[in-house]
Amino acid sequence: MNTLQKLEYILEQLPLLRSEAILLLGAMFLLLLVRARISQLLLRAYVSIVIIAAIFYSSQEQGAYFSEWIFVDGLVGKMRLLLMVATLVIVWYIRRPYQQIEFYFFLLSGLIGALAMVSAQHFLLVYLGVELASFSSYFLTGMRLTPKSSEATLKYVLFGGVTSAVMLYGLSLVYGASGSLLLTSLVAHPFSAFGLCLFFAGLLFKASLIPFHLWVPSTYQEAPSDAVSFFSIVPKIGAFVLIYHLMQLLPDVYQASAVKMLLAVALTTVLWGTLSALPQIRLKRTIAFGAIAHSGFMLPLTLMGEEGLSAFSFYAAIYALMNLAVFYLIHFHENVEVRSLKFKACNGFGKAAPLFGAAMVVILMSLTGLPPTAGFSAKLLLFTQVYQQFATEADMLWLSYLIIGILSTVLSLYYYLKLPIAYFLKEPKNKFSLPTFTQALAAIILALLMFWGFMQPDILNSFVLP
Repeated sequence: MNTLQKLEYILEQLPLLRSEAILLLGAMFLLLLVRARISQLLLRAYVSIVIIAAIFYSSQEQGAYFSEWIFVDGLVGKMRLLLMVATLVIVWYIRRPYQQIEFYFFLLSGLIGALAMVSAQHFLLVYLGVELASFSSYFLTGMRLTPKSSEATLKYVLFGGVTSAVMLYGLSLVYGASGSLLLTSLVAHPFSAFGLCLFFAGLLFKASLIPFHLWVPSTYQEAPSDAVSFFSIVPKIGAFVLIYHLMQLLPDVYQASAVKMLLAVALTTVLWGTLSALPQIRLKRTIAFGAIAHSGFMLPLTLMGEEGLSAFSFYAAIYALMNLAVFYLIHFHENVEVRSLKFKACNGFGKAAPLFGAAMVVILMSLTGLPPTAGFSAKLLLFTQVYQQFATEADMLWLSYLIIGILSTVLSLYYYLKLPIAYFLKEPKNKFSLPTFTQALAAIILALLMFWGFMQPDILNSFVLP
């Protein structure tokens, strides 16, 4: 193929990247406006139009493109849509003065990186996507410019830098063993096996899985809640989709060992996240450890092959919805007087704002996995798939995971119910700034979506299931 033919080949497939191109151009235009004075409403409207245009022009054509560097299947198409919709919702969170043009630039940049993670089938493109999502998350974490947020950012950067170096070294070993960086070219070789272990370490970092979870509590505590909502959903789900694709393409000789090791990681993550959340006295740190546990719940679904694909898609969508909801409500507190976000600082708030408080209770019930909420449907589907896997393979590790998962769900009642108790059963120590009508209405809608996900779970089929 000569140069002209290669150029024609690339031009034919460029429409596949329309979403990324729209997001990239939209982000670059924001840089030109960085010194301009623009109202928050106009800025949010612009970013929303960019994301909606990216959603509208998103290609759903399945296949391998650009010499197999990019791969699109049913899962990739639906997850790309889910990530863009989640980012669009985050754009309309309550704004604070520190969240100006730079905030939206990093939001779009992180989304582009996550989209690359979801659809890339070449390790170099995967690495670039991971780094773009990571650096955007670093800057979003430090957006407050306070000493504590700077400390949280430094921890995040240090962990991210180490895992990035580990990933890069692993890629060099994979390339040395196979002579190619395509995911489809993996070979059974000791260098390749060790390199893949190192590469998976970086993915465990992005997915908040043990032992690369240590950055999560302080980062969640000090970062703005809308930023936390973003990188607790978008890069994390991108990492899980990538783990699924890697597991599908691993040489057969590595499959059984990889499943056992990652299942052990998932089991430990669920247990550690749950037990660590029990003694917490701060709301965001509690949610952070709960998010770690949810990572442990999602991971096994990526290890089941096509059997767990529908369950993973459903769980990812419900998880995104629950995180969008809980961080929206937490973000309200950050914009008023509850700066420390300790549970005792929220005493009596539910009595002052009963609809807002009731909405938070419903969302926390969903995070726990109680009926009649969408979280229960997601947990039920997860445990059903795990039991079927145990019945098929007769592997005690799957049974152990099932038992630990159910016990962790029961224990999570303790820490998720701390806030409702503070809201409704404790006496207030000071006066509260009440939510506006719009904020209360948004909270009620989010709570109703939790019920809807339980009553009508089939509504998600056309949205997430491949």
